[in-house]
Amino acid sequence: MNNLNNPTQELFQLEKALYGDVTAMLEAYKKRPERSTKRAIIREMFAYVEAIIFLLGQAAAHQDVEHDLSLLSDGEREVLRPERYELTGAGAKLRANKPSLTDALRFSFKMFGKVHELGFELDTKCPEWNKLLSTQRMRDRLAHPKSLSAIDVSDEELSVATEAFEWFRMNFFQLIIKSIESMDSRNERVRKEMEARQEEIRKQRTSEADVRSALVRRLLAIGTKKEDA
Repeated sequence: MNNLNNPTQELFQLEKALYGDVTAMLEAYKKRPERSTKRAIIREMFAYVEAIIFLLGQAAAHQDVEHDLSLLSDGEREVLRPERYELTGAGAKLRANKPSLTDALRFSFKMFGKVHELGFELDTKCPEWNKLLSTQRMRDRLAHPKSLSAIDVSDEELSVATEAFEWFRMNFFQLIIKSIESMDSRNERVRKEMEARQEEIRKQRTSEADVRSALVRRLLAIGTKKEDA
């Protein structure tokens, strides 16, 4: 791992690894449907979701700074920081920056879209968004059970969680595909701008050469007149 030196590369590597964990748990459940495996599936799904949310934000901030885009505001970059300072009785202390999952999800997707000039925003009015919220509540219930029944995951709940997870993953890949298309378009635009600039420089040099030639001819003509005189 690169310790977030390149969050975009880390994003793809971690996505592959965590998705492998989710599919492995789903396959295990098909072979042997146990209650504990259902809980493990939910945990793996949310490990995936939270990692993607975090690294999308880090990749957006890295892209903005690394390529000197200046598309993000100071406030947006500050929100994307994994840590922030808080004033306590003992002085300034570094705290983990922990927005709510839903706020972080919307914001990271929006910021990643912004640095690629996409204007991408998640559809939070679709049924799958509500299924994601429902699955988050179930995950919280499993993480902090108050009764024996709280650790049960019904078949319907697992089905809802799987739909929400696939919806999240589909939106993630749509965002990545659009960002790649945007970079290709941006690179083509830069290429055309460079070609236009090179043509301007060529014309400028031609014009300067013409001026120098005219000046040389004039000086030679003056020299010739002086010799004749």
